[in-house]
Amino acid sequence: MKFVKNQSFGFYLGILTIIAAIVGMYFYFVNSATATFGNIPLNAVTVYGGVLAIVLELFVLIAGQFKANNGWLGVLTDISCVAIAVLLVWGATVFFADRINLFAGVMTFNRNAQTLADMSSALIGIAALFGSGALAIVASFFRVSKTTR
Repeated sequence: MKFVKNQSFGFYLGILTIIAAIVGMYFYFVNSATATFGNIPLNAVTVYGGVLAIVLELFVLIAGQFKANNGWLGVLTDISCVAIAVLLVWGATVFFADRINLFAGVMTFNRNAQTLADMSSALIGIAALFGSGALAIVASFFRVSKTTR
């Protein structure tokens, strides 16, 4: 219980960032296996960038628990905060760019229940990844723990 009381607003935003990134990655993989978007190969920027962003966010949450944030650990934490936001937004942008032409095709020529469902799963994944990037940006302005300076 003491651990939960010592956490600051940035910790909870970091947890929300991880959850949103996992949801976005899940919908990316689901959407890549659909009939409409299955012919688009997985992009390394979205896959590896999303996984690396989740690992870096975990690093920030763990490193934020220590009082030694003024030295090299603080520099690594600050660099990680920037890298997390860049990787998530870059991955979401690539996810969107890979599918934008097929969105237009679905809305003009292939509009049926299956293609609209495939398109909605892509839009949910894109929104989740962009949302996790926005959460990462906001979380970088807050401390992770109340006991650290």
